[in-house]
Amino acid sequence: MKELHRPDEMFGKIFPAQTPRSGIFYVPSQFSLPFIHRGKSYVFNTMTKQCVEAELPASATANGDFDELIKGRFLVPKGTDELVYYRSIISFLKAYEQKNLKKGYTILPTLGCNARCVYCFQEGMQQIGMTHETVEDALRFILNDCGGKEITLSWFGGEPLLREDVIDRITSGVKEAGVEFKSLMISNGSLITPATIGKMVDLWRVQSIQISMDGAERDYIARKRYLTYRDDYHIVIDAIQRMSDADIQVMVRCNVDENNLPGVPRFLEDLSAGIGNKKNVSVYLSPVYQELQKKNSMKLWSDILAMENRIEAAGFSVSFERIGFALSAFHCLSDANGIVIAPDGKLHCCEELAEGSVIGTVRDGIKDPDARKAFARIRPVPGKCEDCKFLPICMPFPTCPKFGLLCREGYTLLTLDALRKMIDNEMKGKEGLA
Repeated sequence: MKELHRPDEMFGKIFPAQTPRSGIFYVPSQFSLPFIHRGKSYVFNTMTKQCVEAELPASATANGDFDELIKGRFLVPKGTDELVYYRSIISFLKAYEQKNLKKGYTILPTLGCNARCVYCFQEGMQQIGMTHETVEDALRFILNDCGGKEITLSWFGGEPLLREDVIDRITSGVKEAGVEFKSLMISNGSLITPATIGKMVDLWRVQSIQISMDGAERDYIARKRYLTYRDDYHIVIDAIQRMSDADIQVMVRCNVDENNLPGVPRFLEDLSAGIGNKKNVSVYLSPVYQELQKKNSMKLWSDILAMENRIEAAGFSVSFERIGFALSAFHCLSDANGIVIAPDGKLHCCEELAEGSVIGTVRDGIKDPDARKAFARIRPVPGKCEDCKFLPICMPFPTCPKFGLLCREGYTLLTLDALRKMIDNEMKGKEGLA
């Protein structure tokens, strides 16, 4: 048995290898995903994250050719209740990882934006911004809540750069209090100037930024719908180059549907020509939210995956690992105890400001911790999901506004694509060493 990907390190520390026992009849685990690639048989365990080159038998006994598959839990004793196994692992990991979580605050200085993207999930929300009083309350809340320990500030919106004054005040206040921090940001990039980049490096401590774009220039203009267009397409590309030069990691997210996907090759050409220093720039394509709700979304996902070779040919890495190869008890900000500070000073546990996600205010603090528990509570596994291989990957709480957008067909497609690319990359690496 040849190992392509080791089991998750945390899983290995907590749960030892399964010991093969004589007289036991073993069958494939529900978390074993067998597949064939380039004529060879492989199997991936969605729980342990181990991937091996091996053929998965329909059944086996100990002390034979399949002991390594038994040890790796690709095979389990017949009759094993793997739902109990799944629940116990996730519960244990949550309790274990909770102790090591660093405090994170997602701050929305404004819901206002200089664009009117056709796919914006915040459409219809009142475009309010933080008042001076709310900013000061937010700063006090963060300093009181973090207990002086290192934190991460994530700047979101709306377009956060419409309110650089808010970012200036909170980062300078955190710095003056002696609290170590780093910043992440999501922006359309059109307001980034050399002076802004200077503050990103020196004051805001931005380590990475996600820039949203929408394909080739014509598509970009039509879909961004800027209130005032100033050749923003090229302004953003120039800003990406400058940020890369400043050693800020830039993830370019190209939001696509079937209408603008054909223009992506031209977009990649423009991006490649406009960015000489590509070492800090990665690109990924993501279906717009509305497309994920359609029955034919798998066709779009397939087209997106086929386009990723073009991203690499343009000189960029693909930044979005859709199926993680690390086991995590947490799926998003909500169940990882993250805190979202909205422009009106309300504290949410969901960055999409979903209904039922309010847990307090910056002035009064977290007054309703049970609201988080209710929002991110893991519900009993539905009957239709009990035998699913992707329980360790799937969002476990249906209050999530994105719950159910990607099911077995989608997880199968994305997981197998990630695994096959992992195998191909390993083969390329070996050929390079030969």
